[in-house]
Amino acid sequence: MNMIIKNIYSAITILVLALLAACTGMDHYYQDMIKEGPIVYPGKVVGVQTFTGKNRIRFSMTTYPDPSVEKVWVKWTYRGVSDSLSADVTKGREYNTSDILLESLEEDNYTFFFTTVDSKGNRSVPFEIPANVYGENYQNAIQNIFVRGAKYEDGLLTLDLSTSSDSGALGSVFYYEGIVGEDKTLFVENGTETITIDDFKPASPLTYQSLFVPGSHALDTFYTNTQNLRVLNVVPLKNRAIPFQIEGRSGRWGTLADWITNDAIKVHNGYGGWDERNGNIFNVETGWGAVPDGITNGKIHQTFVLGPGTYTFKANFRLVNGVPDTWNEGQGDQVYLVVGKGAEIPDVEVIETSDETLGFVRILRSNSPDAFQITFTITDDTEVSVGFATTQPGGQVSQQYPDTSNGRHCNIESFEFFGIWGL
Repeated sequence: MNMIIKNIYSAITILVLALLAACTGMDHYYQDMIKEGPIVYPGKVVGVQTFTGKNRIRFSMTTYPDPSVEKVWVKWTYRGVSDSLSADVTKGREYNTSDILLESLEEDNYTFFFTTVDSKGNRSVPFEIPANVYGENYQNAIQNIFVRGAKYEDGLLTLDLSTSSDSGALGSVFYYEGIVGEDKTLFVENGTETITIDDFKPASPLTYQSLFVPGSHALDTFYTNTQNLRVLNVVPLKNRAIPFQIEGRSGRWGTLADWITNDAIKVHNGYGGWDERNGNIFNVETGWGAVPDGITNGKIHQTFVLGPGTYTFKANFRLVNGVPDTWNEGQGDQVYLVVGKGAEIPDVEVIETSDETLGFVRILRSNSPDAFQITFTITDDTEVSVGFATTQPGGQVSQQYPDTSNGRHCNIESFEFFGIWGL
């Protein structure tokens, strides 16, 4: 009986507590949290366009068209230190917009958080983006787009360019002096293979630097250090290769056009220096019973006025079994490629000692085919003559110089003359 009464009391107690709970309002448990009204979230940032640059970055932001929004704040943290900056909002029908420029940032990868703020200080849900800021490391990493070659010939400067695979490579700027001395600048877009400049002042400096951007919406353009370029100057040597042209002939022998040939060379009925054999070749020949007096101080040359630079004058011989086709052996013959100052080359007897000689090489059958070249340097505009000079025996040469060939000749297929500016 007592157990039944206790169960009745327990049931009544539970019923009373349930009724009391039913009478308590739902806001009873959080009313202290909303004493100042409900939480309001302004229209948030919905898009950010990034313009990265050198130690700075700019953001162009779009927000929902909430008329209560007054500012956009951007917040970031670098090495444990937080910072922030705000910008006013420009109201629009469809969207609100604003721009923020952050400067004096360290080069690094950042995460930026954007929130809008209304007139009552309410903040929106944050909008988060990663972005890079560039600086000295990026600057040091970029290199000039390679220039494969620069050649000056016939009044034109031709640049042979490579292409950078870097997506940020814009191109290169070339700096040079114009024909009348004015400073000139030329931008060449990356991917251009060749470019021709028709107003380059010969022997003047040529420099360039390349331009890079770290992204498609870069705020800044980065420039590499300027670099000097060497220019190959192809000197306009006339009538320089087989078939050599002539100004006159007598049978097999002729005199070269565009070269200055002295009378000592003209030992074949008043002609010399050109041979119909071997493809109309350059050849000065005596001996084998002909030209009994030989040649003394014979000269063939061309003259130029050259600007400062380093130049090379070269002869390419006809080869027979890999050996230069000449019977000049240094026995009774003194035969030279020579470069000299002034309107003619030095006399044979002083070539090796004259102050007017800029360079020489003996023509000998024993020489390597690559040995027939002269490299010289001039520091001012200089009149220069280049060519061939010889004193050689004639008639029956082997009787005069036993154990040598019975004649003397030298078959040259072509000449080259070029300089390097910008050393």
